[in-house]
Formats: sequence, C-alpha cells, structure tokens
Amino acid sequence: MSPFRALNNDSHGIIFSNLVDFDMLYGHRRDVEGYAKALEHFDSRLPEIIDAMNDDDLLIMTADHGNDPSYPGSDHTREYVPLLVWQNRQPSVALGTRQSLSDISQTIAENFGVRSRTALALVSFLGESDCLPDLFVAQSLDPDCLI
Repeated sequence: MSPFRALNNDSHGIIFSNLVDFDMLYGHRRDVEGYAKALEHFDSRLPEIIDAMNDDDLLIMTADHGNDPSYPGSDHTREYVPLLVWQNRQPSVALGTRQSLSDISQTIAENFGVRSRTALALVSFLGESDCLPDLFVAQSLDPDCLI
C-alpha cells in the first residue's frame, strides 16, 4: 500500500515507507541528475502527506546511512544522515546532531506511550523542548556514531 493511501485510511499506528530508489537507483549508482529529479518529485508530493496528517500524527524522515551521489565508487559515503521531523501546529526547534539512530526508536516509543525496556542510553527528542519541530527543520545524525 502506498503511504498516500495509508494516510487516507483511518489508521492507528505506524506507517513505514522505504524510499529505496533514492539509494538503490541513484545514490549507489552515482546518478546525480536522477537523484535530483527524484528529490524534486518527492518534494512535489510532500504537501499531500502533510495535508493527510492529523494533528497528533508525527512524520519522521531519515535514512540508514549517508550517500553522496557525486562521490566516486558505489559504497556508502560518510555524510551526515538527515533527520527531518514534522507535526501539525508546532513551532520550529533545532534537534542538533544526534548521537544515534536509536533516538528515533525512543521517540517513536514515547510518541506511542511505550516504555523502553533496554539498558541502552536512548534519547527521545520529543522531550527536549516544549514542542516538536516544524516543517522539516533539517538536522543530522553523526556518521561516526551510527550503529
């Protein structure tokens, strides 16, 4: 099911969508033009996602690694991983450079009222301010700290 169709359903829980083409077709193949066109296409559809979201919905966009499509070779590159977060009616706040992708899992757990049962030092970014970030305040994850 497409994320657009899932958002229009009366769903409760997580909608997870893997935009693999950015990575597989353009990033690793070092297709800068294709990557740029894919980003532009996604950007043009983003208002549909935002318009379909309820006030208590939380949008988190990130990646599992950095990948510069202009860098030689086909391996992962050492760019910071983007972390873009949005929720209706919330002002902007900087999340800073995160230490781990696990901050996202802890944030999701907190958002759903789930208590973490791990000994790991997980940090939710929901509790770092009085509000959540507004429309896509670009932040990052340190590539040297990713698991």
